[in-house]
Amino acid sequence: MNNFSAAITPSDMPIRFETDFPEAAATLAWLYEQPKAMIRRLLYAPEVATPKPDRNAPCPCGKKGIDGVTPLKYKKCCGRQPNSNG
Repeated sequence: MNNFSAAITPSDMPIRFETDFPEAAATLAWLYEQPKAMIRRLLYAPEVATPKPDRNAPCPCGKKGIDGVTPLKYKKCCGRQPNSNG
């Protein structure tokens, strides 16, 4: 005869994951929340304003002057004010 008839079956000992394995439950909860937190940070992140370049600094667009070597100054390229005289 086999002695397995008196063994405890899984239905006799219910496992409560949160109370029996609190570290694992906390890790799983953390892993579950991470994608949500990352999406919230990406969607609701404040815009960081980039500082405006100095007028005499090279233009960030990278355009070159007439000689093809020296970069244009910001004030002569993208920082040029529209002519209000018409």
